Amino acid sequence: MAQFFTDVDNQVGGDVVVTMAAVVGIYNVVTMVIASYSASISGRLTVKNGTTSIFDTDIMVANPAPFVFEGINRLISDIGNAMEVRLYSGGLSISGKLNVLGYTTDTYQ
Repeated sequence: MAQFFTDVDNQVGGDVVVTMAAVVGIYNVVTMVIASYSASISGRLTVKNGTTSIFDTDIMVANPAPFVFEGINRLISDIGNAMEVRLYSGGLSISGKLNVLGYTTDTYQ
């Protein structure tokens, strides 16, 4: 059975991290990430399945379009692995915001 997941975090001068916890017998699935900075700077956004990067992109504007992962493009963890979404620091006085939507499930869908 799927359980929906949403989390929001923000930081000033540091990395913004949202983690979907590792649970035995459960897959974590990320379906959308919305990331932004308070100023136009160059940044980086990554998604990890456990310790393995499965999505890595540079961000070149303060408010990029949402990253949508639907259908066969969903980001799915290995069973029992955590997933980490990280928006790297934009600088000492720059605020970074991260919104992560997804779900957890006990079946690979």
